[in-house]
Amino acid sequence: MSDDQLTPQQLEWVKSVYRTLGWTFKEQHEAECETAAAIKEKEEKEIAQATAKTKAEDDKKVGAAVTEATAERIKAESDEKLKDVTAQLSELKADVKDHFVHENEDTDSDALAALASQSKQLLERLNSIYGHKKDFENYPSEAIAFDKSYENAKALIQTAALEIKTKDTDGAHNSLLEAESTIDDMQTLWQGVVAAAKSKPVELPVPAELKPYVMEVGQGIKSMTGIGFSGPATRLGKTLKDVRAAKLPKDDPAWEILLYDNEMAMAAVGEFGQLKTHIQKLATSLRNSGVTDAAGNIETTLDNYMSDASRTVPTIRSLLSSLKASAAHKNSMRKEARWDAAQLGERTERFRDDLKKLVLYDKQGNLVTKPDERRAIKRAGDVPGLNQDVMIQIPRRPKEAKEIPRKTVDSLLQTFDFLDELKASGVTGVEDIAVEEFLKAEAILSGIQKDPGAYKKLTKNLDKLREKVDKISKGKEGAYYIEERLRLTDDTDELEDEALSMNIEKALASCTEMEAKQLHPLEEGVRKAVKNRELFDTKVKIIENQFTEIPKLLSQMGKADPSLAKMIGSLFAPDEIKQYHGELDVFFDQAKDLAYNATTNDELAHSLDLANRLIFRVDRFVLELEGQLSHLHKLAEMEKKGEKIKDSDRFSKEELKYFKNLEKDYKKGVARQKDQKEAKNAFLTKSGPLKDELDMMTSKDISIKRILAYYKGVDRVDPSKFDTSRLKELRMEIAELEDQSDASHTHKENLAKLKELEGALDAMRGEITGFREDTARDISTFSDKCLERLVKAKQYIDSSFVNAVKDKQDAGEEAVDVAALRKFSSSISQPLTLAELPKQVATIADKSKDLKERKKARENALRQVRPLIAQLDNSQAIQLYMRHPFSDLPNDLNILRPELVQLEVKLLSLGG
Repeated sequence: MSDDQLTPQQLEWVKSVYRTLGWTFKEQHEAECETAAAIKEKEEKEIAQATAKTKAEDDKKVGAAVTEATAERIKAESDEKLKDVTAQLSELKADVKDHFVHENEDTDSDALAALASQSKQLLERLNSIYGHKKDFENYPSEAIAFDKSYENAKALIQTAALEIKTKDTDGAHNSLLEAESTIDDMQTLWQGVVAAAKSKPVELPVPAELKPYVMEVGQGIKSMTGIGFSGPATRLGKTLKDVRAAKLPKDDPAWEILLYDNEMAMAAVGEFGQLKTHIQKLATSLRNSGVTDAAGNIETTLDNYMSDASRTVPTIRSLLSSLKASAAHKNSMRKEARWDAAQLGERTERFRDDLKKLVLYDKQGNLVTKPDERRAIKRAGDVPGLNQDVMIQIPRRPKEAKEIPRKTVDSLLQTFDFLDELKASGVTGVEDIAVEEFLKAEAILSGIQKDPGAYKKLTKNLDKLREKVDKISKGKEGAYYIEERLRLTDDTDELEDEALSMNIEKALASCTEMEAKQLHPLEEGVRKAVKNRELFDTKVKIIENQFTEIPKLLSQMGKADPSLAKMIGSLFAPDEIKQYHGELDVFFDQAKDLAYNATTNDELAHSLDLANRLIFRVDRFVLELEGQLSHLHKLAEMEKKGEKIKDSDRFSKEELKYFKNLEKDYKKGVARQKDQKEAKNAFLTKSGPLKDELDMMTSKDISIKRILAYYKGVDRVDPSKFDTSRLKELRMEIAELEDQSDASHTHKENLAKLKELEGALDAMRGEITGFREDTARDISTFSDKCLERLVKAKQYIDSSFVNAVKDKQDAGEEAVDVAALRKFSSSISQPLTLAELPKQVATIADKSKDLKERKKARENALRQVRPLIAQLDNSQAIQLYMRHPFSDLPNDLNILRPELVQLEVKLLSLGG
């Protein structure tokens, strides 16, 4: 018995019993609310558990697709890379054998030691990851890519070791960057096959087990942040967030990698703090010495190393050590008085000679380098009196002549000419300028001396980068990460320009970083997005199939219990309804809208989660309906057999309420479907003619579209005079918007976007015809405003102005010459006319008129408007009238002028 079946006295007695026992008595409404909340909480928990399992399966499929694509990329690139690295290794081995060493004034032992340390750590990491080769047993394609990556990474680390021996720090840094990127690929492959090999979903980790790991990484983040290195801190934080979001157990490789990175970060805190302080002091010293550009560059570079989250700790250590050595070298140029007049002459002459030895022009006028003559060795005994071997070093040149950009060498020669002029001028106090100029030239020349062929390498690498970006800009991939692709394209173009005026080896390193830190994550994101979209499309089919079952079940329920059908008639008459359109369909449309407008993998992953939740909810809804139908069939069977049906077998009050809610949902769905149809019709009414016109404008000379164009008066666009691909792209955009609106029932929401596309067509049509239809439609609005303002102004001048001045007189005073004043007002009013404007505007707006006639009307309208603007600006009578002291003039003439100017601009823009 519920509380609404008790008398007030009985209810009060029950409450007193509850109070005596220390219990809380809940009113029926409150109890119902709590029950509903508990049911909802239970449902949400069930949905979360079901979708988590499905999400794990989806993530596994996406991960497998990414691993497979990474393996294919590695296999396609590895052979050529290994060939290039092997050739470079051979040259370096010859250099080391001949004891060749680069003369690097901006390199010290600390920088070389940091590079050696980075090389050692990368080798340890490489061997550690390759130790998991056994995990690839059932993945032959990935195993091949894993082996190839290992060979490449090992060769690159060996190359770096030899470059360190020859003191080519920039070259070593670049080789280690490539090695690190290759090892990252190996790590991705390894994690991918480990994840794919797990046959069962991973059990959720126990938070208490992971707490020490989280605390440890948190300490690393705090320590790095404390010394101002936000980049490594952000890198650790993001990785920790990703690992925790993936709910990986403590024995997963991701935790092992994260803890290793954190350990390196913690160990580097003291060293990084000292390097940062030392570099800042050197930059301050340079700035105080007047070498502000170099100081600014050092500070900017330091900030970048500290804030960039894409670099690992060993890489940052090497970069900081190199920056410290470079800053110390630059500082010594001023601080140690190494830039007096004698030094200026000697250093510039030496570098000019080096440049002349390096470059010459061939017969075609291309700037090339001379053949290799970089070393000369004399043996003991070959020369009288020589008792030990002697080696003379000559600035390094490549074995084959390779082009160096003319712009680069020209800028170097100009710098040396400038330094000569500076020296010859005899002006004192300009040493700072000389230092700045020389340091820039020194960096460029240093790169040329070490590797003139690097310019060709850079061009080749940048071209490959562009090809890869172009590849993921087409087809399905082209819909995702558009901003990131454009940013990478801009960065590529910018580097190509900057490379001409910077150290070429540093430019190569920037290109390597761009590929590793921008392109590879971009490619991975695109692949994940494409796979997630494929999975989402399969979910859409599942839900659509479920939605076709619901009307069938409802119809069957009505037939099973005619009395129920009679009570809720609208619900059980959906024979003509083939698809469910209730509340769940709203969520379905939201998921589709998010997926079809997604530009990133995260957005697609979210839409996939929504679809998974929806599948579970629809499944449960169908099961509920099937349960009710089964109950109805049971009652019908009992009735058929003549068995007595108890009241308890019939539908309860709550069950009838369930059917009432179903009816409400059904009615809303039908109304919503009707609105969607109307919105679709409105959309197609607008989009259809636009597509037809675009088809006719781009049709072939002999085609059905061309015949249709002839009868509709649409001119075919001449491809030699206008780029018709723009029209075809617009046609595709409209078609895509139609498809997207159909899929997610967003015709109403996309009408604004369709209007934008219509505006784009108007603009193109204006370019083609020399007449803007979109402007022609609005011209009457501006014209009407001007005419209305003009009429008001003229009315006041003609009928009110004279009386207004007269009324200013004192009683009985006759100072105003009314006749003269009327003559004055007439001289103002008479030129204020736009008599022909309405006629011309009507012709302009009339699409049925000939285009030549409408263009002529535009010219006539301008002939009306311009003289009136000139009259307002130059007429002395109007100027006197506007300044008249005895009349409180309305502001119409003042407002009229800017409105006329607006109308003039519109008339001018009519011309396309």
